[in-house]
Amino acid sequence: MGIKNGTPEARVLRNQKLYETLSFLEFMKKWKMERQSSGGFLDKLITSTYRIGSYRVYGKCPWYAQILLWFPEYLGKFVSQTFLNCYIWKEATIDWGFKIYHGSGITINEWAIVGKNCLFMNQTTIGATGDFQIPTLGDAVFLGVGARVLGDINVGNRVEIGANAVVTKDIPDDVHVVGANRIIGVKEPALSYKQIRQHYHGKLRKRN
Repeated sequence: MGIKNGTPEARVLRNQKLYETLSFLEFMKKWKMERQSSGGFLDKLITSTYRIGSYRVYGKCPWYAQILLWFPEYLGKFVSQTFLNCYIWKEATIDWGFKIYHGSGITINEWAIVGKNCLFMNQTTIGATGDFQIPTLGDAVFLGVGARVLGDINVGNRVEIGANAVVTKDIPDDVHVVGANRIIGVKEPALSYKQIRQHYHGKLRKRN
């Protein structure tokens, strides 16, 4: 019999797959690239705490790297939980390119599955509604301030979930979600956070 999804064994296999081909040096390179794409110092601290902890548990982390990374992981965990109220379980499956901006009050359940290049704003939650009733997010998903994604649902790729939205049902690719599960179709590809900033600052320069 195969391993059933939603079990501890399935979670271990998912996380091991993230790191199975990475040596310690390759991990450090990917981790550096991920840090550079995140926001400020505290945002980098939050994502790095998760990434180090996940790699130490599920990756092929040599003994000297375990010792080297232990202190940064637990220092980051103390700061993010005590002062920033962020609880991102290292057992969660979060693919590479994970980004946070204005990180505070972020919760990601230990059974959550998050795709590549996702961006979370502050006060966001990926949570459960029962045993193993945890969302699966696709690639390039954006969660606005205060967004909540709850339950055994699938969120598609390139979905933008607006501020304070609550999502409790399956969401297709390439849509906006606002309010309580209200889906708004997207006719054009959504701008990235970087493109939005460039557009905004370009307007400011013209005014000045």
